[in-house]
Formats: sequence, C-alpha cells, structure tokens
Amino acid sequence: MTYSQLSIFSWQTEKMAEGFRKLADFDFDAARQAFQEIIQKQEVVEQKVHDALEVTLYWENIMGHCIGTSRDQIIPYLYREIIHFDFSNTWGIQSLRKSLLDHLVSIMYDEHQFYITADVCLSDLLIELDRNDEAERVLTDQMKQEPGNNIRFRLAQIQWVNGKRNKAKINYVLGLLLAPGNIFLDRIESPEIQETIDMHGPEMAPAYGWVNGALPLVRVPETVIAYSVTHRKALRSYQLLGMAEESARVKDAEACFNYRKKLKETAPDLYDVYFTLLSKRRGPM
Repeated sequence: MTYSQLSIFSWQTEKMAEGFRKLADFDFDAARQAFQEIIQKQEVVEQKVHDALEVTLYWENIMGHCIGTSRDQIIPYLYREIIHFDFSNTWGIQSLRKSLLDHLVSIMYDEHQFYITADVCLSDLLIELDRNDEAERVLTDQMKQEPGNNIRFRLAQIQWVNGKRNKAKINYVLGLLLAPGNIFLDRIESPEIQETIDMHGPEMAPAYGWVNGALPLVRVPETVIAYSVTHRKALRSYQLLGMAEESARVKDAEACFNYRKKLKETAPDLYDVYFTLLSKRRGPM
C-alpha cells in the first residue's frame, strides 16, 4: 500500500467519523454532506458509506415528520421507529441509537409521561441507556403514584441489579403478598425466589421464602385483600409465622406456642419446614 493510499484511507476514516458525530447530533445536513463527499471523491466506494448515507436520509425524514407533531404523539411514534429499525453494531450507528433514546427520554421528562405503551415505560429506556440509578429513582417516584405490582416488580428488579438486594426482596415479598395472581416472573432476578415460586406457588412463596432464607418476614399490609381461598390461607400462614417469631423475640412462650400450634393446623406442610428451621436454631440436643 502506498503512502497515498494510506492518506486516502485515513481521510475517509476521519470523514466517516465526522459524519457519524453529526448524525448523532441530528445535524443531518452536515452528516449527509460528509458521506456524500466520500462518495464523490472515491473511485471505489465501500458499501458502509452508502449505508451511512441511507441511514442519514431515513432518520432525517423521521425527525422531520416529528416537527409540528404534538409531543405526546411523538413519543409512541419515535419509539416504534427506534425498535423497528435495524441498527447495525457499528459505533457510529449505535451512537445514533443512543442519541435517539436520549432524545425520547428527554421528551418524556418534559411531558411528564411515564408510559410509552402498557408494557414499556420510561425506566425501560433508562435501563437500556445504562442509567440504572436514574431508573430506580423514576420507579420509586412512580410507585408513590401507582403502588401496583407492575411498578413494584420493576422497582424490585432494578434494585436487585443495583445491588440493593434487601430492598428488592422487600418489594418482591410485598408483591407476592398483595397480588400473587399478578406477578411478573420475568422481573424476578433472584434464582432462589424463582425456585420458591415454582415449588410452592406464588401465594405460599412468601412463607416458604422466609423459612428458606430467600425472602424477609415483613408486616402484612392492611390494604391486602385475599382474592382466593388459597391466598387467604397463605396470608394467614404468613401472619402466624410473623406472630410466632415476634412472640419468641419478646420471650412470650405461651403466645409463641399458640401461634405455632395454629400454624400447624393451618398449613401442616409449612409447619414441618418451619419446625426443621427451629430445630437447627436450637442445635443438637
């Protein structure tokens, strides 16, 4: 390869980088000019240059369509275009994708809009952008407005990913206590919790989860409403576990005995597992 060829290669590389930087800034005129200049000056033009120009023209058209469109309508429109577009794995195209997601997030903040669709929300975009701490803050704020399992399990998932395992477990167990019929298995990061649900069902998972150490023992919220006979039995079992443990903590032997007896009557299989735990606590006789 001659020096001249090296110079041409270096020039094209720099010009491509310039074009991609302009594209990521949504400066479509400058990006188009950069890619067209390569095409005009090179005798043999690589396909990637034509592809870059095609991507530029496509997104210039999309962003142009957004002008004059109400911002609440731009959000679902732009999201659909992003998820359906085939972004290549090159740094320049990925930079464009990141800029588009950042732009979409910015619009959602401005419009105070949390959801894009029923299944996709602002926190999903933030996670996609590796802005996990920000996603947790957004979900925490949303949880105050919408304390349902959809948000609770999303929050638990990102807390787990962010290393806040204890907080995540509390939200997981609350979700299972409040609405075991509406759990989001794809949001559960803990293999132990997944296994407990698989083995014992979502209703009984909080109780068995505490006995095996996968979940904490928390106070059952007063707002909980049993949606089935199984759920009612599970809630009662969990409450008896909590009362038995609290009685043991304050050294009320009679109350502790009575609560454990009621637990054995209510859920004998759970009681057997609990009794094994108690035996381990006491140690060898």
